[in-house]
Parts: sequence; structure tokens; C-alpha cells
Amino acid sequence: MDSQTYAAFAYWLLLLDQHENGVWGRSIDNSDLLYGLKHDLGSISVSVNCALAISAYVGRSNPFSVGRFRDYLATRRRANGAFGMMRSLGSADYPEAEILAHSRHTAGAINFFSHFDGHGHPFVTEALGFLLNEENQTEKGLWVDFGERLDERVDPVTIAAIVECCNSYASRAASGPSNCDLIQNAEAAVLRGLGYIFNESYITDEGMWVYRFRNKDELDRNKKNAYRYTMGIASSIVPACIRLQNGVSHLERLQSMMHSVFKSYNGFLPISEFYREPSVSTTANWMYLSEHLEKCPSIASAEFSGYKSMLLDPETLSRNTASGWAAVISQLSSMSLIEPISALEDDHLNVLAKNLQQPYANAVKNGDLREFILKYSNEFALMRNGDSGPYSQGLDRPKRSTKILFLAANPRDTAPLDLEDEFRTLLIQLQSSLNRDSIEVVAGHAVQPDDLVRLVRREAPNVIHFSGHADPSGIALRDGAGGTKLVESDALAAFLAGRGVKLVVLNACFTGDQALHLLRSVSTVVGTTNELDDEAALKFTAGFYLAIGDGRSIGEAFRDGRDNVSLSGLEDVFHLVGDEGLILAPSSDFRSSGA
Repeated sequence: MDSQTYAAFAYWLLLLDQHENGVWGRSIDNSDLLYGLKHDLGSISVSVNCALAISAYVGRSNPFSVGRFRDYLATRRRANGAFGMMRSLGSADYPEAEILAHSRHTAGAINFFSHFDGHGHPFVTEALGFLLNEENQTEKGLWVDFGERLDERVDPVTIAAIVECCNSYASRAASGPSNCDLIQNAEAAVLRGLGYIFNESYITDEGMWVYRFRNKDELDRNKKNAYRYTMGIASSIVPACIRLQNGVSHLERLQSMMHSVFKSYNGFLPISEFYREPSVSTTANWMYLSEHLEKCPSIASAEFSGYKSMLLDPETLSRNTASGWAAVISQLSSMSLIEPISALEDDHLNVLAKNLQQPYANAVKNGDLREFILKYSNEFALMRNGDSGPYSQGLDRPKRSTKILFLAANPRDTAPLDLEDEFRTLLIQLQSSLNRDSIEVVAGHAVQPDDLVRLVRREAPNVIHFSGHADPSGIALRDGAGGTKLVESDALAAFLAGRGVKLVVLNACFTGDQALHLLRSVSTVVGTTNELDDEAALKFTAGFYLAIGDGRSIGEAFRDGRDNVSLSGLEDVFHLVGDEGLILAPSSDFRSSGA
């Protein structure tokens, strides 16, 4: 595979690996062996890295998979600002499922929301407030993951994560309007954390950091992950060390020592001297450290060539999991070997991933993930280039006359809806229609008001299909925190005036009154007169868009959609106002894309 196809394959694996609730880690979820029974699957720490890599690769700030993780992360926030996973360990300590305040997960959430929402977002400042509150620290002013706040439970991995997020806030927030007390406390936390990390008592004889030092057995066990832990810690703290000129000499020694290992393994680092399989995330963290210390290996060197070969070898992907696949994408991007994928291909890969969810799940369950990866690495280029699969046609063909903008919003404080399934239903029907060659579909997921403005302006759709929640006064989009932002029908009508939209479909509850308001700006509107059943929404979408694609008028399509609902034994609450004779689909080209 060429590098662009290879990166798309790694991204596709990440799409397969994402749990339905939005968190990543299906590939590493032997958590029943590690932690006992727990309510949540996956890992917040891994997921933050996956989301950041995906966002950069897809080239948009809010791809659907990232938005889904954002929704999940927002639900794992406690009232005190902390974040954590839902645990139900079934022990005397945790007899009930609850969100446990977790310092390292809180730090990861700070990094996530800082990146997507800015340092001033309440989720950032309140989470930092939790970490910087003395009541949530040990007697020495340090942090543990969760549970009793005892100094002997402190570990350098957690401290490094908190140093990273506090340093980022202190260094960037100082350049604009910010909470001065929070900045000062964050600076003090960075210094305390570095003081712990560079304490010789917590560094092995080999100059490494490991996860725990509580007893010899634990120390020996964690030495088996020493390179991975050490490079993760070093890459987290190096910006703070350079900015404050604290501990740089120790990092330089580590970088030099690991450079020798990098050479001896011809371009990669293993997890430790005990486990010698290539670890992409460990190597990527060393490269990040080297870059900050201005000691990166020469691109002309033999070991750097070996590194590129390792990155582009499917065997490497097969020996790693979600964190490694995300690291592959990030490294190929930083080396300028790949370009961001288009919105079109992003949607195509999402469809391919959805169609192979079950084989992937079976491979993880049966311990056959390596075989799955190697098998599909051979077949992926064919799927990606459109030589197989139900959605593989026309990836590179030009735009045509009719464009449908599918808008989905499911704010975290509303009942969950399977909006992705509705989008898939719409695509299937149009793909099988007679005039599919004339219709293009663009999708916007987890839509906020500014997304609505951007998408309508950029895409200039003929049709807008909204799927989500509504009430008689407006549709429910998302606000910056993931909650509900109601867009009233008068404001929506004023916005759509003069923008060339001919049809609006409001596939949500109680939108009949809104349909009348929108007639001031568009020719035809479909709304609902009452509460809308989820299955009825899917049935109407299927019947309506198949008829639209077959060249039928909106009135005929509306009848087919209603008949599809009624014949399925469901309540028909759909209502049509405006020009029923409008026909949307002359023959040309069908494509799908995302935004």
C-alpha cells in the first residue's frame, strides 16, 4: 500500500475499534482480567489520543467519531469538575456503578476540551480547579488516579499527565484573558510534579520510570513496560522542562540512551528489553522528545529509513492496538507522508467500518485480531478504491445538480437516537434509486449553529434533512458544551432566505408549526404533527428518498414515505406544506460525503 492508503487503513481500524458509546479500546479490552467487572469499556486516555489523531487526519474539527467520543466524555464528568470512567467493581469499596474521579483521565479530558473548545471552556477550568484543589491531593500536593489520596499510591505516569495539561494551560492561557489565580496554581503544580518525577527515589537504576514503586514484585513487573512508560512520561513533560529549564539534562540522557536502542532495532523501540515487538506509540513518543530537544535522527540515516519501513508495514499495525494505530497516523502526518483525507472518503470509510463491525468484534473476542488486520490489509485498497462493497461507487466523480445536506444533532441532555442509522438508510435508498447519478449527499454530525451556517454556505444544498430532537418552537442543535441549543423556527427561516434551498425535511417531533414558518423561505417543507417514533422516522426516510431518487415529485415521495410508515404498523404523524409538484433529481452522479 502507498502511504495514503496505509493511513486510511489505520484510520479504518480506529473506526472499527470505537465502542458504540464513543470510547476507543475494543482492541485492548481485557479489562475483566485487569480490573474485574466494570461498567465502561475502553480507555479515556487512549481515546483522547485517538480523537486528536483522527481530527488532524480528517482535517475537520468535529468528525462524527470524535463528536461521539465528546458526547461520551461529557457524560463522564462529575459535579466537582473531575472526569472518570463508570466503574462497578462489585467489591465492598465500589458496590454500585459510579463515575470515579480519576486524576489522569481528568488531565486527558483537559487536553481534549482545550484542543477543541479552548482553554477558557468551563470543562477545562473546572477540571483544572479539581486537580489544583488541595483537598484532591496527597499531603505532598501530588495526585493519584482514584481512591485514597496516599503518597505511596502516587505514580509518575499520572503526575506526568497532570504536568502536561497544567503546563499547557499556564503557558497558553497567559497570552489572553484568563484566571490569574488558576495560572499561578497551575505553574506551582508543574513545579511540584517535576520535583516528584525527577526525585532519584522514583528512577530505576537504568534511569527509567515505571508505573509503580510500592514493592519489589510490582517494580519488577512494571520494568517489563519500562521503555513505554518512560517515553510516555518524557514526551508529556518535555515542553514544561524546556520552558522552565528543569530536568532537561536527564531527558537528554534518556534520549541518547534510547537513540542507541533505536539504532540497534533498526528504527523502532520495543516496549522494554523484555518485550521486543515494535511499539509505535513508544517510538513516536521518543521521536516527539527528540524533536523538542532538537536531536531527531537524520532523515538520511539508515535507522530513519528503517523507521519509515516499520511505520508502513501491516505487520506493525497487527502488533499494536488503538493507541499504536493513532500514533501511526500522527507520525505519517508529521513526516509529511500523507495528506488529510476528504470529507467524501471519510464517510466512505465510516460506511465500510459499519459493515464490518461484527467480523472485527469476533476477531477481538477470539484473539484473531492480527489475522484480521493482515487479511484486510490485502483487501482494503480494493474496498477503498471502490472495487467492492455497496458504497464503493463514484468516489472521485464530480459534483452534480441536486445536493442533500443531512444534519444530525443529538445533544447529550436529550434521549439518544441512532442518527447514523438514519443517514445510512438515506444513502442506501438513494444508491438503489433510478436517478442516483444526479444526487450528492453531504452529512454534518453533532451540528452546532455555527456548523449550520458553515455547511449551508459552503455546500449550497437544494435539500436540508434534519434528524434529531425538536419542539414546536425550534430544532435542538448542540451548544459548545454538548448540551442543547434551540434554534427557533423564525431564526431558521430568516437564515434560509435566498440561499436556494427548495426542500426542508424536519424528521423530528412536533415540527408541523415550524414547517409553516419555513415556507417563507423555501418551496416545500416536511414536518410532523406529534411525537415521532424512531422506527417511523427510519421508515419514512426510506420510502421518501427512494421515490425522490426515482424522479418522483415531492408529493408522490411524501405519499410513499407515509405508506411505508403505515404499512409497518406505525403511527403516521408526517405533514407536508408547499409545492408538492417539485421534482429534484435529474440524472447525473451519486456521491456521499461528510462534514
